Amino acid sequence: MIDGAAEAEFISALQAIATAPGQRQSLRDLAETAIKTYCKQHDPYTRYIEADDVRISQLMGKASGSGVGMSINEKNGIFLCYPLPGSPAEAAGVKAGDKLLTVDGKSVNEKPLEYLAGLIRGAPGTEVNLRVEHGFGRAQTVRVTREALTTPTVFVEKKVTGVVLRVRKFSKELLDEARAALGQLTAGSTLTLDLRGCPGGDLDVAIAFTSLFLEAGEPVVTVRTRGRPDEVSTATKPREFKPAAIVLLQDEGTASAAELVIAALVNSKTARAASQGVKTYGKGVLQTRIELRGGGVLMVTTGELIAPQGQTWDLTGLLPSLENRGRIFPKE
Repeated sequence: MIDGAAEAEFISALQAIATAPGQRQSLRDLAETAIKTYCKQHDPYTRYIEADDVRISQLMGKASGSGVGMSINEKNGIFLCYPLPGSPAEAAGVKAGDKLLTVDGKSVNEKPLEYLAGLIRGAPGTEVNLRVEHGFGRAQTVRVTREALTTPTVFVEKKVTGVVLRVRKFSKELLDEARAALGQLTAGSTLTLDLRGCPGGDLDVAIAFTSLFLEAGEPVVTVRTRGRPDEVSTATKPREFKPAAIVLLQDEGTASAAELVIAALVNSKTARAASQGVKTYGKGVLQTRIELRGGGVLMVTTGELIAPQGQTWDLTGLLPSLENRGRIFPKE
């Protein structure tokens, strides 16, 4: 069906259900229920955010506050916690892969990520109660003290063998902060990129960051969308930084754009990169935000990310290459 015909058929079906005997839901409620059901069947990441939750999330986003140093990933309606190394969340006892149940007593069921992030934010030094379910099945309420929002997107530590660069998120500020930190690299030193707990971020920033270590023409990632030719991204300039070797640290919270960086650098013949840790989260999709007339928002998966090795890491994750003889995909 074309868009207009499909919309008319959808409205007609909802009106028929709304007038059925015993039906108590309003037409709007029925429409939202239908959209949510569709999202669950589409893929693990597509979701619908109700108008009320959108408004609350926007209000929370404008308020000043801080976080707990933890990323949250969603799969099939389940929210999984991935605290950053050394963060308040980790210190309080939150483990990578813990299932988030409530925030200050409020259930997380059917709530958007933006809403949950707003609940967790607050004034620096204040506390938030997170009820989580650990991987072995035991539920626990942990009290976490929030940290200031002034935390940079990267942390740098200089060691005898080289520089350790911990990336929290691929945001707009990352490239300038990373360049300043990488200026401490000396000839023959090793660069350690700590991507543990990094949920990803801006795709273009991740591509530009990866290109800092690649020679012109080396592949970074391919974006595959329905009905369009594949869009191949490659490094366009000579590599800006030339460490003797790159060590990539990963864990279950390493996702999306962070996985892109690992796949591209391990594939590169010039970067001399190897990854270590445990298998990554496994999210390799491109999402589009669609704002609906009623005030709700639809986050739809519109494409997938393909590594230079010709495979996607979505739903499978990336293996650590050091422990798998250079292999990062379960099947290559």
